[in-house]
Amino acid sequence: MLACDFFTVDTVLLRRLYVLFFIELDTRREYVTGVTAHPTGARAVQQARNLSYELAQRARPVKFLIRDRDTKYIDGFDEVFACDGIRTIRTPIRVPRANAFAERFVGTVRREFLDRCSSSAGVTSKPASTSTSSTTTATGLIDRSVSYPLSQRQSPSETETCRPFTNPAGRIGSAQ
Repeated sequence: MLACDFFTVDTVLLRRLYVLFFIELDTRREYVTGVTAHPTGARAVQQARNLSYELAQRARPVKFLIRDRDTKYIDGFDEVFACDGIRTIRTPIRVPRANAFAERFVGTVRREFLDRCSSSAGVTSKPASTSTSSTTTATGLIDRSVSYPLSQRQSPSETETCRPFTNPAGRIGSAQ
């Protein structure tokens, strides 16, 4: 089962970026599929196609996708998953608790990373001894599943193309 949602990140340069992510409920594996300043339905459909390609390589198929009723999820978004046999479940209107797994991930990202950023200097205010690693998959999705000390991290330019949460300097990454 998957859950997905958008959340916003306000940058130091007063730009608002929108992040589309998916989370597997059984393994808690997150896929940050897109960061953009101007989200559209077509972009969401393309990110759904990219994720669909990744999910097709799994041994166990995904059966359900929980999402809210955001206007960025156009009909093509649901059709991408329907072609793979994934049933889309839309949450009721104005009930964020119906997509609690996605909302909890957003809260975790805000507490663990975004709240530690200083808006003027762009550096972390609390030192962290470990960090969640991100690896970019074949379709450009970010897979956040490994944790190891910051001293063992590679530079971001070598490991990922879109990194809104993992910049070692604590700055919010730029949009693709």
